Amino acid sequence: MGEIPNRQIFSQSFLQKPLSPYFQIVNCVKSGDMDTFKKIVQKYEKVFKLDKNFSLILRLRHTVLKFGLKKLNISYSKISLKDIQKKLTMDSVEETEQIVAKAIRDG
Repeated sequence: MGEIPNRQIFSQSFLQKPLSPYFQIVNCVKSGDMDTFKKIVQKYEKVFKLDKNFSLILRLRHTVLKFGLKKLNISYSKISLKDIQKKLTMDSVEETEQIVAKAIRDG
């Protein structure tokens, strides 16, 4: 799924402000919080575009969903697609089904 940067990178004083949007994205990925991820992407869209990282940030959506699914898998032995959709704040049950099927295929 990729590597999450060491937290010390974000704590260097001269990098705190420019890396703040990325730090927030990293936290969303780790928590699997799709709703917060969407808000952060929207809030910092201009920053990500100026840094020429916007398309890369959008690709993280799938990783956020995977982490969210992992958390649900730990919490529930059985859960409906509709409940997964609600918990991951996804747009449709069909999209949820596709993501779950891909996660099962990927292991």
